[in-house]
Amino acid sequence: MAQSGHNVLSSSRNLYALYRPSTSDSVNRTPGLRNRLCANCRMMTHHRTLYVKTETGRSSQWFPIFWACTECKSLNHLVLPCYRLVAMPAEIPSVLVNVIVEVLKAGPMDAFQLLAELRRRRSQAVRHIFDSEVEMAIEYLKSRGAVAEETIDRTALTIQALRARPWKSKHLGSCPAELEGSVVRRKGLVSLYAQKSSTWNQGLGSRRTQLGPIGTFCLNCQYCDIDL
Repeated sequence: MAQSGHNVLSSSRNLYALYRPSTSDSVNRTPGLRNRLCANCRMMTHHRTLYVKTETGRSSQWFPIFWACTECKSLNHLVLPCYRLVAMPAEIPSVLVNVIVEVLKAGPMDAFQLLAELRRRRSQAVRHIFDSEVEMAIEYLKSRGAVAEETIDRTALTIQALRARPWKSKHLGSCPAELEGSVVRRKGLVSLYAQKSSTWNQGLGSRRTQLGPIGTFCLNCQYCDIDL
């Protein structure tokens, strides 16, 4: 069912505990569903992660931008913990803790960025990166005063960055809401993508996700037209 022509942004705190796959994925046959707290419904509902794609030269990047509730169709902000290394721990009890410390030496990272970097740095010593184990390692570092945690709104930061940089290839034009109101600003309409399928790569020990277009979003007035 399509959601069109409305500002449906809301915010919610969704951390590692809410990353679990929905138990009814096989029933809904919708890939990428997760149970998360919807700020609008005020209860746990199925959500899909929505992404934007940017291209600079020959390289392209995907950025998660919303958690979309399949019940009320609201777009929940990605409010995430951000971790910063403030001191070296006196003891490093595991290889994973050591890798996290090394990663955070480069600077603060939110939960998504940290998981992505840990999986990029997989080695023979740490072949599989599980969310729950990373959470326990972070809690250990926090308890030792080595890591500080703060909360950031990644959605707001992503929208701000998209407005500031001329990623023209993914700016589709002026949005219908602005045209109808006779207020045409710079072209701010971008495509939104969601997971279409997922396959397990045995050789790499990781899951490969296929994304496909699911609608559009205006960076200026927050108009959206999505089909969940």
